[in-house]
Amino acid sequence: MALIENSTWQSNLTGARFTATALGDLNNDGYNDLVLIGCTTGGSDTCANTIAKIYINDGISLIENSTWQSNLTAVGVGSLALGDIDNDGDLDLSLAGCGSSGGVQVLW
Repeated sequence: MALIENSTWQSNLTGARFTATALGDLNNDGYNDLVLIGCTTGGSDTCANTIAKIYINDGISLIENSTWQSNLTAVGVGSLALGDIDNDGDLDLSLAGCGSSGGVQVLW
C-alpha cells in the first residue's frame, strides 16, 4: 500500500513552511481535524507572516474555521500538541513558536 497525494483534502489548506501540524477530533464529530502553524513568507532561513489555522474535517474535506482559530496566536518555527490538559474530556491545544505577538499559548 502506498500514500497517494489527494488534491481534494489539500485544496483548502494554506501553503506554509517551517510548519507543525497536529490531528485530533476537536469538535467530537468522529473525524480528526487539523491544526497548522507556520510561515507563509520569508527567505530560505527566515520566517515572516506567521499563521495558526484550524481546519475542521467534515468527512469529505478540510474546511478552515475562523471561529475556532480566532483565539490562536500565529507562530512559525514551533510545535503544537493536543491533549486533555484539564481532564474535562475535550482536547486542549498547546502551541509554541516564534511570532510577532508572543510565542507560547495553551487553550482549553
